[in-house]
Amino acid sequence: MVSFSREESEQFHQREVLIAAANANDAHAQSTLGDCYRVGDEFTEQDYVAAIKWYRLAAEQGEPGAQNNLGSMYLNGTGIPADAVQAVHWYRLAAEQGLPTAQFNLALRYLHGDSVEQDEREAVEWLLKATQQRHVEATGATSNLLSVRARD
Repeated sequence: MVSFSREESEQFHQREVLIAAANANDAHAQSTLGDCYRVGDEFTEQDYVAAIKWYRLAAEQGEPGAQNNLGSMYLNGTGIPADAVQAVHWYRLAAEQGLPTAQFNLALRYLHGDSVEQDEREAVEWLLKATQQRHVEATGATSNLLSVRARD
C-alpha cells in the first residue's frame, strides 16, 4: 500500500477537483489541465494530445490563455500537425482579449510574414499593446524595431 504525506494527499485532492471542474466545462480548469498535460508533473504524464484536447475545449469558450497555448502548439507542431494559419487564428483571438503574450506572438507573425502578409505597422501596433502591459520580450522587440527605423 502506497502512503502519501499530508501535502501529497492535498495536492492529489486538488487535482481531482481540477479534473471535476474541467469535466464540468470550467474553461479556466480546462486550460490549467491542458498545462498539466503539456508539461507533465507528478500526477500527470506528459501527453500533448490530451493537452490539445483541454486547450481546445477552453479556447472554444474564449479562454485567452488556452487560445494562446493552442496557437503555440499549432505553430510548433507539438502533438498536432504544424499549421501556422491556425496558430495565427488562435493568437488573434487571445490578443484581441488583451493577453500580452498572444499580442507578442501575433506581432511576430506580422513582423516575419508568417501565415499573414508581412506588415511592420501591424506588428508594431501589437508590440506596443503588449509593451503597455509590460511584456518584457515585446518591450525589447519594440525598442529594437524602432532603433532600426531611426537608423534608416
